[in-house]
Amino acid sequence: MFSIMTLTPKGTHSFAFDREMAIALMKWHIAVALLVICVIGRPSVADEQNDQNVLESQCKAQVARKCLEVPLVLWDNSISFVTVKLSGKPYLFMVDTGTAMICLDAQIAKELSRTPGIVQMDRQSNKYLRISEMRMGDLYLKNVPAYTYEMTSLFSSYDLPSQPKLAGLIGGSLLKSFAVTIDLEQRKMLLALSAKTLDPRSLVIPFELNGDRPVISVSVDGKARKKFIVDSGAYQIALIPKSWLKGRSVKRSGTHMWMDGGAHPAALLRLDLVLGNILRSQELCEIDLDEAAAPEDVTDAEIGNGLLNQFRTTVDYPRRRLILAPISSSAWMRFAQEGEMFRLHDQYQMAVKSFTSAILLNPRCPLLYLKRASVYKHSNQDVLALRDRKRARELATDRQP
Repeated sequence: MFSIMTLTPKGTHSFAFDREMAIALMKWHIAVALLVICVIGRPSVADEQNDQNVLESQCKAQVARKCLEVPLVLWDNSISFVTVKLSGKPYLFMVDTGTAMICLDAQIAKELSRTPGIVQMDRQSNKYLRISEMRMGDLYLKNVPAYTYEMTSLFSSYDLPSQPKLAGLIGGSLLKSFAVTIDLEQRKMLLALSAKTLDPRSLVIPFELNGDRPVISVSVDGKARKKFIVDSGAYQIALIPKSWLKGRSVKRSGTHMWMDGGAHPAALLRLDLVLGNILRSQELCEIDLDEAAAPEDVTDAEIGNGLLNQFRTTVDYPRRRLILAPISSSAWMRFAQEGEMFRLHDQYQMAVKSFTSAILLNPRCPLLYLKRASVYKHSNQDVLALRDRKRARELATDRQP
């Protein structure tokens, strides 16, 4: 016999159970617990739309009180990263307007899911998850919906000495609640309800959303307008499919790497681009030579950081407009971006010319000398490469406090 003592408002009572009854009661509790686990499991993350609505509500509630600031980490003088804390631990994420969602590296997601309360993986799909707590500068969010992705393929095409250890992407599912300003000169990203007073010299271009990605209309080389994704995670000035350039002779000079790690044959070509009503004359564009690329697929064309970084760029999601405000560093940045594209396509003579032009405009930037040194090294001009590396070290030492 088992004796169970219970405390009631009127005193203590004793109830006696025989062994069979106790076992039956225990089995009943176990059965109920298993049923709860099977039906409910961990908190459900299947309702993605509901998760997204909750995320938007959190974002709008915080930005309604003040403009939020997020410090930027600029990699290779081009790609903008932010430090994101997941349950207090810092990780490096790329600000990527060309991605529709928040992504977390698959391996990191797997490691974090082993500790309860940090990342909750979906029971039905190992690609979908919730991040319990996430802080990005002034922005603090809970139960953030995200997807896993293999981040190692993102920078496989960039032959540079220091590859960023990328943990994830900040995409449109979060950014679309804000007017997002990328201020490279101040090294910060601003999140506001709407864009501030415009510089009268600013270029304002309306856009539409395609899967939470901003898409603008651009005329290419005097032809009919085409749709381009505004992609802050893309390296080049513009990526264009060859099928859009019928009648033009294009010679392969390199390879374009897609996010999935796939390689497409590519070429460089100077083209006139008309954004809004403003002519961008003779921009160095990368041409995707893959004949299988669908000519009308909006994902085939991108406006990347090579152009966006020449401005103080604001993607005003609530009002559907791209604002490009002039900055003092636009000239040398343009030469630096072109130099990098020439370098990636093994056009070393043109790369040296572009980096030299950038250095003449910004002679105290160590990275520009390192870039030119890399080109000299690839073209077997070791003496010049050593000279540039020495100058870069001197400038870096001068900057130290």
